[in-house]
Amino acid sequence: MDIGIKKAMGCLVREIRKAQKISQAELAARCGFHINTIHLLEAGKNEPKLSTLFFIVKGMDMDEQDFMARLCEKYYAEESEEE
Repeated sequence: MDIGIKKAMGCLVREIRKAQKISQAELAARCGFHINTIHLLEAGKNEPKLSTLFFIVKGMDMDEQDFMARLCEKYYAEESEEE
């Protein structure tokens, strides 16, 4: 997986989680995952399977399509900043 997409994905999950005022532990519990899964994803060190990502998105009460659209916006915005 592209380093830029991992970074964008982690940043977006963190932004949404913090906007909803939930902890990493609470999000992990909602998804049925260990807190390290959320921590590593937010740090850009994890390459989640699509099914794992969708469990996390649902844990944040988001629509998968909305999340993916926001992810693309974030990724391309960061990519253009690097140029």
